[in-house]
Amino acid sequence: MKIKLMSHCFRCQKCNIKPHAECIKTVFSSLSNEEISILIDETMIEDTIVIKEMGGELYEGVSEGLNILNEYYDLFIVSNCQSGYIENFYRRINLKIFFLF
Repeated sequence: MKIKLMSHCFRCQKCNIKPHAECIKTVFSSLSNEEISILIDETMIEDTIVIKEMGGELYEGVSEGLNILNEYYDLFIVSNCQSGYIENFYRRINLKIFFLF
């Protein structure tokens, strides 16, 4: 069940449909709020690991565009992602050439 859960929730997030907690609430809507809270807490670490290993690709041309913008502006990352997502994406894509972290 763990693999199925993580796979399903990763699809929700990869498609930018729902954050982890909302995905859990959707997939397990028949559970009580207490059970959902426990499940969210217990799967958050695994979810972040999956994102670290598999998630995030820059669209074609984004790196070049960031390079041009970086010549003229200070660039910042602003996100409403859960903790760990941007950090993992930053490391995976090697964004340190554009952003200080």
